[in-house]
Amino acid sequence: MKITMNEISLMNYISHYLHTCICRYDGTCRLLSSCCARKDFSVSTLQPERLVKALITQSAASLPRIVSVQGNIVYSVVPFEEDFYLIGPNILQDTVHLNHRLSGLPETELLRIPLYECELSDYVRILLLLYHLKEEKPEGETDIIQENCLESSMTQKIRKTYTEVTFERIETEQPHNPYDQEFREQKSIENGNIAELRKSLAEDYVGSIGILAKNPLRQAKNHAIVLITLASRSAIRGGLSYEIAYSFSDSYIQKIEECRNSVSAMQLARDAEFHYTAMVHELKEQQKGMPVRENNPHIRRCKNYIYSHLHDKLTVQSLADTLDINANYLSELFRKYEGISLSRYILREKIERAKNLLTYSEYSYIEIAAYLGFSSQSHLGAQFKNITGCTLQQYRSQYGTGNK
Repeated sequence: MKITMNEISLMNYISHYLHTCICRYDGTCRLLSSCCARKDFSVSTLQPERLVKALITQSAASLPRIVSVQGNIVYSVVPFEEDFYLIGPNILQDTVHLNHRLSGLPETELLRIPLYECELSDYVRILLLLYHLKEEKPEGETDIIQENCLESSMTQKIRKTYTEVTFERIETEQPHNPYDQEFREQKSIENGNIAELRKSLAEDYVGSIGILAKNPLRQAKNHAIVLITLASRSAIRGGLSYEIAYSFSDSYIQKIEECRNSVSAMQLARDAEFHYTAMVHELKEQQKGMPVRENNPHIRRCKNYIYSHLHDKLTVQSLADTLDINANYLSELFRKYEGISLSRYILREKIERAKNLLTYSEYSYIEIAAYLGFSSQSHLGAQFKNITGCTLQQYRSQYGTGNK
């Protein structure tokens, strides 16, 4: 089979990215093409003939196969029409179970070679590039990880555990918490209704949460993470920007991982629920009196981009260019759906970010101004006072956590 220029270019890219060898072999293990960025080693050293034969002989699967050789050293075999690509050796940074292992080979020089270490997710994406070279295929990252890293007996183990848990709960008459209570809890967050959230959390019912871990602290942390994840999605359904919702979720979960007792973990989870509810409530208050509007994809993309780029000097034209739509059309669309001008919205979001920085950081006023794309500290100060009614210094003195 003829090697195309696209294949040669991709092989060269993979070899340099993974700092290893990539070779193409036919079904009889005859070398057709090779590329090795490691100029200090030869292909015959990194991919000795006996190893190539062993790897290709056992790799009859249609998906790329990651094979463990000599401990944590891995090679990958990627099927390509009637041939095979062989990538390696490499070392995976992640401690991960691999279904495919090659043993019984004589020790080679590999153990004395400084090999490149890569993350599993990056490694799998590289395999997909090669796997999809010839044609678009439905398989993705999840399929390759499932083929190579998920123990074949895991499904049976899960079903066995399910059977045991179900039997035990029936015997002890200890059902799970009712779904309708969870539904009311999440609906109150989605509606921004703090009173309803308090009411749903105060409900009394027979039941308990599931066993999410054997260790009590880990159980509480896992439960808290589930609550925060559900709350963030409910807030998004309530209209909160997914960038804001995800960022708060990340922040809460990181703090939960630092908790040293179960009570603190659950307190953080409840705080997150009330925080999300309050944000949705504020959002709905801002929209009061405005006609009900459908969710417009341009506006959603625009708002999420603004949130992620508040440190830039955003203009209507720059946003329109990013979204690939006409600037005048975007302005009209934004005013129609949000009830304010796009420029005013950008300024409002920058001032909100400034308030957070004044409250929770020790950055100077000039640093905050520069970070948020204002031309000067005085420019930020004037806009800040115009919207909040107080100066930067007054706001930090009143709300700054460093003063408490």
